Amino acid sequence: MGSGGKLMWNDLLTRWLRWQGGAPCLRIYGKARDESQWRVIDVYATSRRDAASHFPLWRASCIAWTAGVIAVGWDFAEELLAEQRASPASRQCPGTVAGGRIRDPRRRLACGVGERASASEVLAHECGHTWQALRLGAAYLPLVGALTLFREGPHLWNHFENQASEQGQLLAAAFVSHGADWHAEVANQPVPARSWPMSAAIPGRHYALAPLICRSSVP
Repeated sequence: MGSGGKLMWNDLLTRWLRWQGGAPCLRIYGKARDESQWRVIDVYATSRRDAASHFPLWRASCIAWTAGVIAVGWDFAEELLAEQRASPASRQCPGTVAGGRIRDPRRRLACGVGERASASEVLAHECGHTWQALRLGAAYLPLVGALTLFREGPHLWNHFENQASEQGQLLAAAFVSHGADWHAEVANQPVPARSWPMSAAIPGRHYALAPLICRSSVP
């Protein structure tokens, strides 16, 4: 499939998911290291992906469906926003996965961070997957989806997970505000030149979400 076909497939699936899901709970700027331009990505939250979910394969999980849509749990979205408020990323120092690995304690400790990844790191990893979706088109979900449960590692089948952790970058996250131009709001605000916190992942705290956040039907 040529580049035009890949973009068309990604655009069609993204449009369908946005139609199904309605308003996302968050919008972020994300990209891969190899990309020059930041992309706006919609983040949908669903209780099916919460840590306490009764759906085994979805429990405490995030997924990049396309180059423009990521699905997470509500508890994850809350933790991400808390991290963003406490220590936002910048264009000079975007959020990344420390050591290029989420689940490699040795590489992470060598970078001076904890063994567990923060919510910001996990979302940066998913941004890496959105780049893969952009490049692979219709092959993305069956190819990467079939290998994602193998996680990171030294084998050939770990390639896509390793690549997502090495490539993914996150710039900013914000609530979707109805009746406002989110892109202009975020783009025009000065961003402190601080990196994302890289200490602990989702310690179970819960924060009140703004009432404008809508429930999502995106799986």
